[in-house]
Amino acid sequence: LTVTSEDGVARPFVGNDAVQTMGVRSFYAPVQREIGRRMRLDGGDDDNDEEAMLRFCPLAMNGALERNVELVRRLTGMDKVRYSLSGSEAVDAALKDIKASCSNKRFVVRFTSAYHGHISGVGFLDCPEHIFLPECSQYSIDFIERYHYRIAAVIVNPMQHFTGINKPSPPGEKVTHTSRIRSSVPREEYARWLHALQEKCNYCTKYLTKMALVMDDIYFAFRTPELISSEYFAHPDTKAALKPDV
Repeated sequence: LTVTSEDGVARPFVGNDAVQTMGVRSFYAPVQREIGRRMRLDGGDDDNDEEAMLRFCPLAMNGALERNVELVRRLTGMDKVRYSLSGSEAVDAALKDIKASCSNKRFVVRFTSAYHGHISGVGFLDCPEHIFLPECSQYSIDFIERYHYRIAAVIVNPMQHFTGINKPSPPGEKVTHTSRIRSSVPREEYARWLHALQEKCNYCTKYLTKMALVMDDIYFAFRTPELISSEYFAHPDTKAALKPDV
């Protein structure tokens, strides 16, 4: 959809901006009028003041946003960028996209006590199709290969390294009403396990059935000199960074 706003500039629109950060009256009002004109059943007669029932909040693709997208791509090594309003929403969107791309596989593997959000579908209490496995365990890696045909994605919260594997991760302890327990595993040990996990997911995707590896870095970023966990947990021997799918 391309709309000419009140300042006379034609702008293309993509995605959503639910909080209308670009201005309700100056930016979104003309957008909504154009949407209404196009969606009227009478063919869009400008003399008809009846509003269309469709409502959505478009986000403009502009030069600043394009530069930001390119910066994020360079920093993360990812091919695409999606904006979300919260970490919970980002994780939920990623998992829904993954499950939609392999509709015959229902389950997501996550690790004991790891926090990924508090909305329905990613929280601890409302995730009926999530399988909880022990972290830093060869058993979990073997389980993933054994049941590859039912697993769509594996998601990891690398903050577990700092707060203790299989213990509540920040801010997960707020959800489980426990105190933060700091008992980190050695960085090298955790890195080796993450790389083994990635290798297993890649093996399943290449030779068995598609399986995505998701790194939940929302709580990790900006807390170490390395911006993202895939660089922080480079392989101890090869120094290669992780290359997750999401």
